[in-house]
Amino acid sequence: MRHKRLMALSLVVVLAFTACGKKNTDEPTPTPTVAPTETPAKPTETPEEPGKDGSGEEVGATELTSNETLDKIHEEVKAAYGENYLPNMTFTAENLEEMFGIKADWYDAAIAEGPMMSAHVDKLIGIHVTEGNLENVQKALNEYHDAIAKDHQYPMNLLKVQASVVETVGDYVFFVMLGTIDEMKYTEESDMIKAFGEQNQIAVDIIKKNIEAK
Repeated sequence: MRHKRLMALSLVVVLAFTACGKKNTDEPTPTPTVAPTETPAKPTETPEEPGKDGSGEEVGATELTSNETLDKIHEEVKAAYGENYLPNMTFTAENLEEMFGIKADWYDAAIAEGPMMSAHVDKLIGIHVTEGNLENVQKALNEYHDAIAKDHQYPMNLLKVQASVVETVGDYVFFVMLGTIDEMKYTEESDMIKAFGEQNQIAVDIIKKNIEAK
């Protein structure tokens, strides 16, 4: 009798283990959670500066129109000064009015160049004046000359600025501030101003030769 009870108990234990194993087998396998893929953020475009296009050029700037006489003067002046011709930035019609006070209807042809570096002051401005506006252009360039002479300048440029000239030849008006000198050769400021004036005269002679010969 006791033997039968032990067998029955063993059978119950076996059945219990079998049921547990079946239960574990039937449980669903958890599905791995996949993290959502993030869409890369669109790069933020850097806006162009106001008044500039993609190339950095000024939008709406009006290029100056030259003529044959001014082109020839410009070419000969640059050749005369060689590497000492420092103006390397072309001014626009807007620059002429804002910087020099010369309105667009006062001329029909012009050349205008200045330096890119603020440490330099060299400039060449040539204006072919329209009828009735000669005095307007002369007045504007003389006022510019006087203003920069009084303005704060780098010490090395002060005497050069004072030696700059406004020259009228026929119906053309020029502003000339060009050339270099060996400042170590001079002890007096007056001599240095004279030397800078002689440098400007190189351009003035070329201007007169081309206009008066017409």
